[in-house]
Amino acid sequence: MIGPSRHPEGGTSIPFQLLVDHMRSRCVIVRVVPIPRGGRNLLTKPLKFLAILMKTVRLALHVDVISVHVPTPQLSNIGVAAQIVAAIFGRVFVVRQFTGTDSTELCLHKRRLAAHVIKNSAVLFVEARKQCENIRQSFSREAFWYPNCRLLSPVRPEPREEMGRFVYIGRVRDDKGIGDIIQAASLPGRPCSVDIYGPCERPCTPARFRHSVQVCYRGELDHRNVPSVLSRYQALLLPTYWVGEGYPGIVIEAFHAGVPVIATRWKYLPEIVDETCGILVEPKDPGELRRAMDRLTGDRELRRRLRRGAAARGEEFSADRWADLFIRACHIAWENSDNAAEMQRCIRGLYAHVLKHDPAPLTPASHTPKTRDAVEQGSGLPSGDTVKC
Repeated sequence: MIGPSRHPEGGTSIPFQLLVDHMRSRCVIVRVVPIPRGGRNLLTKPLKFLAILMKTVRLALHVDVISVHVPTPQLSNIGVAAQIVAAIFGRVFVVRQFTGTDSTELCLHKRRLAAHVIKNSAVLFVEARKQCENIRQSFSREAFWYPNCRLLSPVRPEPREEMGRFVYIGRVRDDKGIGDIIQAASLPGRPCSVDIYGPCERPCTPARFRHSVQVCYRGELDHRNVPSVLSRYQALLLPTYWVGEGYPGIVIEAFHAGVPVIATRWKYLPEIVDETCGILVEPKDPGELRRAMDRLTGDRELRRRLRRGAAARGEEFSADRWADLFIRACHIAWENSDNAAEMQRCIRGLYAHVLKHDPAPLTPASHTPKTRDAVEQGSGLPSGDTVKC
């Protein structure tokens, strides 16, 4: 499995690591090729790419499935390399495409390379439902929904009703709506306060918050403490207009904590935030943001309804549930590698089963597939003789 390396800020490394951990808990042998962050330097970037390629080639000898878990821009380099290796060694090639930059926003040669990977993968998973539709229309092929997800805690933190307290958790940058939060909090209305957590990215600095009475910068937050921190607040604020926005992990975290979300109608956010679990506002509109905050503060019944809806929505994004689906889908792809039509038909049937919330387990121990290895990032196949259950 080829995917993002662990990073304290989280991001796509969290759902990828959750998938790897779950696969190993299911007695799947997983070989991981981590993609390090950074690498914009003219020298270090090609060296890191070469290291990923060499490790992929070495591990390809021992696996049945090679999968890449990357955002769209990396399909044009890491995705292409992994696809070539999979073709040389005759391995099933699976792609999990995170949202963010759309392929139409890439330069021409990168767009063509990314399109080649999308068209020629055995199974293609994408993060947003709209991506599924776009790929069907653009490439006349099937794409399967695999949203951002988080591990459901067996014990949800008890929410504490603190009137008018809101929180933002994430990268502190202008296009995440930080300026709109500061301006909205300063407008006339019901008493409110907003706490900001996350790493500052220039031109945003902690000094920006020193003159705001209502908005306080609290520093960076370990992702392990996010659920307990979220439970202290009335709602999560995310007035983003960042071009790379997909299904933000912090929104999923808020749902799991039973905390409503006030977010913008931006890119894919309306797919996960609606009137049952939050409030949507227009991007770059501090006035509408403030009205949404006041509305939530002044309506106790609305708060209760949205908390219930958030908790219910969070169950749709259980990491274990989607990891089980990934394992089964990869097994189907491996078993039907010479029959693409049957492969797609079986995976569609699997999705129909999962999306109906069928309580039957997706990967019962008595039906563990027998293959040699689950490869690079996401093969999802337990190995045969070497699997230790």
